[in-house]
Amino acid sequence: YGDNTWLATAREDNSTRTRNTDPLGSVFVIRIYISNTDSNEIEAFMYQYILFDLDGTLTDPREGITKSVQYALDKMGISEPDLSSLEHFIGPPLYDEFRRCYNMDDQQAKTAVAAYRERFGTVGWTENILFDGVPELLIALHDAGKKIAIASSKPTVFVRKILPDVEFRTKLL
Repeated sequence: YGDNTWLATAREDNSTRTRNTDPLGSVFVIRIYISNTDSNEIEAFMYQYILFDLDGTLTDPREGITKSVQYALDKMGISEPDLSSLEHFIGPPLYDEFRRCYNMDDQQAKTAVAAYRERFGTVGWTENILFDGVPELLIALHDAGKKIAIASSKPTVFVRKILPDVEFRTKLL
């Protein structure tokens, strides 16, 4: 894929960014042709409504999520020094992952999620980094009259913090 191609895949896990585990084999490749003019005119783009996933598509959430999971596990008396082993927490609901991966009961999983949010709410969200070109892409799509929405299982308060500024956010649905 070239520099102006964005790939979104439907998948069950986050083991790799391009692995497609959708039973129907759906891979959506959106080719966006941005001209070299100052107007950033978008050519040959037929969709009017575009839905982007936040984590892993528009942003790299790895550091903030894995360090916040590590913090929560520590609060639960579980030591996990390897952050890469916590990357599976990117994407699915936290509660479900704590239960599935650490055999937590309902109350333990709720306590772990609260501890996660304690760290993520103060510092973790700042470790979420927009991929290069994302603001320009979303602004160009908006300026071309496209309706853009962000999907995330994160609470809205964190999504609003992660997106760079109010002017940028107002370009989204």
